[in-house]
Amino acid sequence: MRKYIVLGLLATFLIACEHEKVVSYSSQDRVYFKHGDNGKIDSMYVNLKEMNAVEFKEDSIINIEISLLGGIADINRPINVQPKDTTIANGQKYTAKEGVDFIIKQAFVSAGASKGSIQIQLLNSDKLRNDGDTLIAYLKLLENDMFLTDYNKQKGNSDKEIKNSTEFRIFYFSSINVPPRMWEEFYHETSRIGMKAYLGEYTPQKLEIFLAATGLSLASLEYTQEELDAQPDKEIYKKAERIFNSRFGGTRIFDRWKALVKFYLQDNEDKYPEPIQWGVWWNILHTPGVS
Repeated sequence: MRKYIVLGLLATFLIACEHEKVVSYSSQDRVYFKHGDNGKIDSMYVNLKEMNAVEFKEDSIINIEISLLGGIADINRPINVQPKDTTIANGQKYTAKEGVDFIIKQAFVSAGASKGSIQIQLLNSDKLRNDGDTLIAYLKLLENDMFLTDYNKQKGNSDKEIKNSTEFRIFYFSSINVPPRMWEEFYHETSRIGMKAYLGEYTPQKLEIFLAATGLSLASLEYTQEELDAQPDKEIYKKAERIFNSRFGGTRIFDRWKALVKFYLQDNEDKYPEPIQWGVWWNILHTPGVS
């Protein structure tokens, strides 16, 4: 009889240990924005104007990944994210208002997950339909019963060099009259390298043709300030060049892109009957209807 009692207690102990493995979170678990280590503010850029379309999108749903420092749980755990109270007024950039310009749909770490997600609905307000207007949705992580946001409040930690990474900015607009960052910043007049050297001065028509011909997305020609900051060079065009080379494998890709653009113009000569002046390395690409 004693043997069965011991076996029963052992089974109960093992079940309890297994349960403890699953629900391993504590009040010391911490959440932070994925690319915002050591206090850097991460950013993303979103254009709500669909290419090759007349109508504006009414909204756009985006997901922002949240990193977790701590244990995995068997329950969904809410993340406390709030708009940051700020008075940014930089040129034609305006601070977005929650409920008017964007909506925080949900924010949590799913059961069994090692990272979280914040879902944001960006609303295409009248302000965005004016050329050049940009809204900034400024988000900040705050503590709740499940998570800390300050690394230095974790038990036993005394590393004062590690800062919060609790803020995130979404720059969004609704105009193709604003060139993507890669087009403008990956260029240097002295060396004549970069996208502008091949594609020439930016126009919405060129961007429409280039994206349609190559199959690239507008997002592939954007990058965040954090990506630039991570590059060792001082000059912005060199930083942008490193990002371009990493993303597209170097400037030899322009030969392939030129062929794709040329074929696209030939197939759409009725839509683009006039020659288009591209950059110094592409010059003028004619359609068959133009001698």
